Amino acid sequence: MVGVEEPFALSLGRTLPPCLGIADLILRRGSTFAVVDHKTGKRFNDPDELQFVLYREYVRRRYKARRCVTIVDEYRWVNDLTRIRKPAFRRERVQLGRNAWREAICRLTDAWNEIQEIEKYHEAAASDECFRCAYKEICPQASTGYSSWWW
Repeated sequence: MVGVEEPFALSLGRTLPPCLGIADLILRRGSTFAVVDHKTGKRFNDPDELQFVLYREYVRRRYKARRCVTIVDEYRWVNDLTRIRKPAFRRERVQLGRNAWREAICRLTDAWNEIQEIEKYHEAAASDECFRCAYKEICPQASTGYSSWWW
């Protein structure tokens, strides 16, 4: 075991702010590293490749890892273990493509450009994702119903 709940700041270059994160579990066997992310919830979900690309890049830089695999462990909430019908645990290796880092930087650049546009013009469009937003308490769009029911 290399790290548990390991915080990191990952530089993304001159045009993007750094990415902050916490790797749940970092393992090492020989020269191969593994980053394991733990998820809990009512149902299993498909992992977001971007998260694992960032984890892998962090491990490569921090530990000089040549090989790093990414894994998601999912735990499904079960109210009554005597009545369980579906698996409550799933482990899945997250396969990252050759262009994963380049695609991640493009996705992050698009998001950063959108943030800058919103800040420049003070315009944000309400969406189903408002409840996740850190700015929902001060956003005039979110206050029209998205944040009031959530809190």
